[in-house]
Amino acid sequence: MDIANRLFGSLEGQAPLTANYFGGSELQLGGPINLRDQIVMAVDAPPGLRYYWKSSTFDTYQNGRWTTTPNAEQQVGSGGIALIHPPVQAGARREVTQRFIITMGASRLVYAAPQLKTIRLPIRIQLDFVNRGSGVSDPLTFWAGEPLLRGAQYSVISSVSVASADFLRRTGTGYPAWVTNKYLQVPPEVTQRTRDLAQQIVRAANAQTPYDKAKAIETWLRQNIAYRETLGNPPVGREPVDWMLFERREAYCTYYASAMIIMLRSLGVPARMAAGFSQGVYDPVNQYFVVRERDAHTWVEVYFPNAGWVEFEPTAAQSVINRTEIDQAPPTPTPLPTATPTLTPTPTATPTQPSGEVAQPLQLPPPVISVTPSPTPSPTLTPTPTPTPLSPLELPPPVTDFLGNLLIVAAIIALLSFGGVTALWWIEYRGLDRLSPIGRAYARVERSAQRLGVPLRDGDTALERGKRAARALREVGQPIMTITDAYITERYAPRTPDVAEEKQAESAWRRVRRALLGRWLRGKNKVTTPES
Repeated sequence: MDIANRLFGSLEGQAPLTANYFGGSELQLGGPINLRDQIVMAVDAPPGLRYYWKSSTFDTYQNGRWTTTPNAEQQVGSGGIALIHPPVQAGARREVTQRFIITMGASRLVYAAPQLKTIRLPIRIQLDFVNRGSGVSDPLTFWAGEPLLRGAQYSVISSVSVASADFLRRTGTGYPAWVTNKYLQVPPEVTQRTRDLAQQIVRAANAQTPYDKAKAIETWLRQNIAYRETLGNPPVGREPVDWMLFERREAYCTYYASAMIIMLRSLGVPARMAAGFSQGVYDPVNQYFVVRERDAHTWVEVYFPNAGWVEFEPTAAQSVINRTEIDQAPPTPTPLPTATPTLTPTPTATPTQPSGEVAQPLQLPPPVISVTPSPTPSPTLTPTPTPTPLSPLELPPPVTDFLGNLLIVAAIIALLSFGGVTALWWIEYRGLDRLSPIGRAYARVERSAQRLGVPLRDGDTALERGKRAARALREVGQPIMTITDAYITERYAPRTPDVAEEKQAESAWRRVRRALLGRWLRGKNKVTTPES
């Protein structure tokens, strides 16, 4: 059954999406979220397990901000990579193959069920080497070598946790040093009453093991914190987790996960933030998971010896994770935090379809695209005057006075230099001095495409116009799409591009500029672009 041949018929007319959902270089608590209903990917994976589609991991929390601190980074070519994870006990995890079909406009992030083991795709990976000699590592975040465009497909194999509740209770607390050195960090600004609340919750639940402590805090948050996406920013100077727990008493996923991680760490239980998408809704007719923008999500991973990282779901709007063996622990009563208002259970959550819910079959036809994203670019280009190329200078006839001849040549060279600088300013910089580096690179691509005769329509999106330019200039299609992807991220993604992305866009423009100069020298001042 070819998922791709059916999926895109239902997507015609939808605006292209492009965003690194909760997957930038940092994750900041604060402000509302606004996620739409459009499809971002379809995932072919065996039903029956509870999935998350993970892209990023965050380990360090400070002043309401999560960051990632890997000890290594690697570039991987088209041959892909097979990762070696720390050993676990037989039966604790299961290898699962997934196939992803990207339907958003472009994505830099690569998604997979945790923990990813094998992928055949050019990627950049951040990871922690647990043992450099043996290559054992803990993968953190993955980026595609080139943007994954709409229609791109790739396959991965992941080692998914299938450990039962009973098994996790028996794993003990023999944490390796690479875990305790990094995943027990609690910054000094975390308030004492947050730490005290964690103690009250586990005491009230009579939770003795790390698993039962995690379940107790997960349950407490689901029962006592209402789900809301329209939160404002925390008051200036307030610790965000404390503000959410004791005053606001409302949260969305990043607040829920942050609170659970900080409270677990204060109890000596290693935990971290994972980001990506929840599993979406399973379509039983077409046999794949339909993942929408509204499924963008963060959740908690807790480390268990001999079992690895295991997912927990404190967000009240998501269905609870059911282990293979139902928890035998006593129910968790709701403790009252001392010296603070009683947090009464008021979850007004609107659950995002629980794992058992079935999606309506999508009406899905037309042909689709191949596995590795090849640039089918489409930047947004703004017309500007077409400066005529400088014509070769005709030197005057020989003069008798050698010195006068030399002065004339020097004047010509100075005039040529001044004219070149002026032309460069007119073509590349005029009116762009107030734009960001990414915005300037994009505007230059736009101007160049216009001069070359690339047909640009007023109603086209940035992505559509970028693709049209990249098709016309195939030799630099990839750098044009790199600039386009950065521009769309800067304009529409819920984060600001970092310095590395700005430098990448500027480098991509230099490649485009060299190609344009080469065209001019060869007299190819116009291109022919088929209408699409």
